[in-house]
Amino acid sequence: MKLCELLKLPSYEEAVVTGGRNGLDRTVQSVNMMDAPDIIDFLKPDELLLTTAYAVKDQPDALLALVAKMAEHGCAGLGIKTKRFLSEVPADVIKLADALSFPIIELPLKRSLGELLNISLNHILEKRTTELRYALHTHRAFSQLVMKGKGITAILESLASLLGCPAIMLDDRFETISFARLPQTKERDLLVQNARDAVHKLDPSSEEPASLTMPQLKASWRHLTAYPIMTTQKRSWLLLFAPVWNEETVEHLAIEQAVNVMEFELMKLQAVKERSRRYKNDFFADWVEGRVNSEQELMNRGRNYGLTAKSVFQCIVCKNDSQQAGARQPIVTDERLQAERDHLYFHLKRAFIRTGLPFILFNKNDMFVFVLTAAESTYEFEKKLLKHLEDVQNELLQSLKCPFSFGVGKPSERSMELPTVFKEALEALQAGYAANESCFIRTYRAKDMLDLLRRIPMPDLEAFYSDTFQQLLAAEEKDRHDLMQTLRIYVENEGQIAETAKRLFLHRNTVIYRLDKCEKLTRRNLKDPSDTIRIRLAFHMEPLLS
Repeated sequence: MKLCELLKLPSYEEAVVTGGRNGLDRTVQSVNMMDAPDIIDFLKPDELLLTTAYAVKDQPDALLALVAKMAEHGCAGLGIKTKRFLSEVPADVIKLADALSFPIIELPLKRSLGELLNISLNHILEKRTTELRYALHTHRAFSQLVMKGKGITAILESLASLLGCPAIMLDDRFETISFARLPQTKERDLLVQNARDAVHKLDPSSEEPASLTMPQLKASWRHLTAYPIMTTQKRSWLLLFAPVWNEETVEHLAIEQAVNVMEFELMKLQAVKERSRRYKNDFFADWVEGRVNSEQELMNRGRNYGLTAKSVFQCIVCKNDSQQAGARQPIVTDERLQAERDHLYFHLKRAFIRTGLPFILFNKNDMFVFVLTAAESTYEFEKKLLKHLEDVQNELLQSLKCPFSFGVGKPSERSMELPTVFKEALEALQAGYAANESCFIRTYRAKDMLDLLRRIPMPDLEAFYSDTFQQLLAAEEKDRHDLMQTLRIYVENEGQIAETAKRLFLHRNTVIYRLDKCEKLTRRNLKDPSDTIRIRLAFHMEPLLS
């Protein structure tokens, strides 16, 4: 309690504050009584000392030193029973006490020091007991709300009603969790936004309540107190539209208990959310990796996420470009990495909700995967989807300064084909990174012959090409050109001699003569499908060999 409150007891009615009156708001945690010369070594902060000053009655300087050391030590004050060993408090001691705002009280003669000590301690203990009973009662009341499943909103409403002031609860992203006793008008949105902006400027590492003033609002809403609520890596905020309550008040005790219960409730909700997210990630990872055995199993497990068999499924894989392999990455803890992914997940989801498209979002390692469940897939839908992705990409770049790239797979009407659609989206994303692109949107396209041939080592390509045409490659330049051209047109026209002659503006017999010569030089039978496929494949290799 405060020293000024203690001095209001009947036992102190004749006590006189002779110095340091400005320090009467000092806190008194305990009361001590001693007349030893080395008393300062036994005193504690917030302790009131009662003494007859016998040990310093003949040493005025010792009393000065005692007052100075007690003030430095954070003691609550000094009560001296004068008219016994010390007739009055010296003027220089009073002057020092005033300068230090350290209270000195002349105690009444009719009460012994022991009596004053017992009365003071009993009163302090009674007050503390009352506070503890109140704290226990409020904690039990808030806890019962949680046990009944009423959650954060009920706790906030109960606290706001108890304190008689409006309240807001914000999460770690300064989004509104709940509010109580706010006006049901447009003014509410303005109050919430101003409170959010004010809290956003606070030191994120501080764990102490902060008193904020919002001069732009009318007087009744101007004062705001922000209480941080810590849950593992996340920080939420309890905001009360009122000045900071004194620590000695029951209102402060109620807030403390509410914050404690809210911390546990938020931790529980966070654990449930993380577990649900993990189940969701595991299910969709099983789906896109082909570990779901049947469509019935898929629909049974996916019912909670809104999956239906009559949908067109499309997959989009996206990734933060700054986390791409090769980019310099700071060393961070697993908790910090998960917090960053949660942050990106939240903003990705919020941006995609604005598109109005039905989707499911989940994490797969360092990637984010969207599964779209549309009623149909048309050219117009695909065009609109790419525009939406561009809008999401721009929003993330502007709001988070975070470049994201997207790979888009082809739509499929069969849910069991989603693993293929996922691989297509992933391949499109990897193709963009392989081309050293960033902040891109790529749709999947099937590899053509040239893309496949590029995967074969160059020496193997050269060996295949040479073995296919053999002696034809050693012919004179003009003959080689004419024969290779005739052979190319022939295989392109599916072995149609008439069509080949027509395209080359040659007589039919000339084409037959050239083809016979090609057969002799290559040792290939142009009537054999496997030989003609080999020749066609060799012609496809030429751009890579030139």
